[in-house]
Amino acid sequence: MRGRELVRRDTGARVRLRGVNRSGLEYADPGPSGTGPQAFLDSVGFDEADLRRIAAWGANVVRVPFTQDFVLRGRGAASGADYLAALDQVVRWAEACGLYTLLDLQWIDAETPRGIGQDGSINRVPALPDAGSIEVWRLLAARYRDCPSVLFDLFNEPHTPMQTDDAPLLGVLPDGGLWRLPARVVGMDEWQPWALRLIVEIRAIHPLAVIFVSGVRWAYDLRGFPLRWRSGVPVEGLVYSTHVYPWLTLGMWPGRPEQEWHRAFGHLAEAHPVFAGEWGGDESRVEWGRRLLAYLEATTVGWTAWSWCDWPPLLGDHRGGDYACSPFGAVVKGGLSASA
Repeated sequence: MRGRELVRRDTGARVRLRGVNRSGLEYADPGPSGTGPQAFLDSVGFDEADLRRIAAWGANVVRVPFTQDFVLRGRGAASGADYLAALDQVVRWAEACGLYTLLDLQWIDAETPRGIGQDGSINRVPALPDAGSIEVWRLLAARYRDCPSVLFDLFNEPHTPMQTDDAPLLGVLPDGGLWRLPARVVGMDEWQPWALRLIVEIRAIHPLAVIFVSGVRWAYDLRGFPLRWRSGVPVEGLVYSTHVYPWLTLGMWPGRPEQEWHRAFGHLAEAHPVFAGEWGGDESRVEWGRRLLAYLEATTVGWTAWSWCDWPPLLGDHRGGDYACSPFGAVVKGGLSASA
């Protein structure tokens, strides 16, 4: 890393990451009798052809959400070793296609409800990590220590729990211990100690790891960064990750999204690496997407658009074999083609 730029470890050449999210492995289900890595991959239609298509759009990175519990315990008859082997396979495919892999801790598990959305859907995104998050990053740091194409996205979307989310909320004490938070509010005071704890665990095993750290308010809000050690010294070698959707807002400057984006994350990009780990919309948000893409390019913020196969989609119908761009996907593909 050089200033606010990512650089290759071997050549020192500047790297600007742009790509897409290939979701699916966070909810992969090999069924009651499925075993082996292929059972996880087949259950969500994840194959090398997906990554070849992503690379053909002009991407140089794919963000791969995963589930902590699947790494540590597996699912059904399939083991954690099977799930890890599936991640290994994705990394190999991505490397063969010239793609970096950004491993994203998306869910703690696939069973615990974390609230109900306005449309009645069950949210599975946890508000904060737990003790297993420490274990999973130790394991992944050791596994990919010698694989510079693998990047680490610490925790998907820190946020104040939804009203219908009663899952325990743990914080990190100054000595690194965990405790039950008395208030069900998550801001930088609750999230930053967790980020520091996980960074320490990864760097103890993989000192050269490139680590992405999300903001609060579902990752959107990066105010309060850069991250600092308790001594006040900034933590080096981090990328700060925002998620940008039309429904995420600070409630400022209606009708002037560029000012809103500058306040939420753009200001940080003036001196530090900033990345939009998720951004997207449906066909009614195409013009919004064009404005956001122009802003990201103007501020040299890297990005991975959501999602290759889940709502809001970049493709016509991934599950049905329709790999043509959705209207929003055409915006994303255009941005990738222009930067390739």
